[in-house]
Amino acid sequence: MEWILIGVAVVVVLGIGWAVVRNVRRGRALREQFGPEYTRVLAEQGDREIAELELEQRRRRRMALEIRPLDTELRARYARRLEELRAEFDARPAEAVAEVDSLVVVIMQALGYPAESFRQSVADISVDHPDAAQEYRAARALATWDGPGDPSAEQLRTAFTHYDALVRELLTGPAADGA
Repeated sequence: MEWILIGVAVVVVLGIGWAVVRNVRRGRALREQFGPEYTRVLAEQGDREIAELELEQRRRRRMALEIRPLDTELRARYARRLEELRAEFDARPAEAVAEVDSLVVVIMQALGYPAESFRQSVADISVDHPDAAQEYRAARALATWDGPGDPSAEQLRTAFTHYDALVRELLTGPAADGA
């Protein structure tokens, strides 16, 4: 009888040890994949288990999407449009920011991201482009300023800079034709 109890205790301890190791590995893998997004979600959720569950759900959703690379021509067209908007910024900053936001949605859809809503779009791209997700969040916060008055020229310039970094990140993936 003693040997059975010892055996059961060993199995329980091994099971707990295995679960702890698995959770540590999962957390490490998520931290490496999501980088600053892991830290942000952890701070937002306030609980490591909940944060990691959210990130794991994002990863599962992303794996179900058919993300495809952009062909060289399409990539060049989007890069040209970004340059046009950058050149137009001084003459019409609010419009340039709104148009670059729309360009982001078009690029995401061309890549295969559903772009259903801002929140979901950020979550979707955070799996493959965690730094771009940070840029998107920062750009949108400035572009959709809800403080007193309209966003300042400097806020719009900063928003455009974040959008610029986001677009460049989205365009840096492998091209469909291998370029």
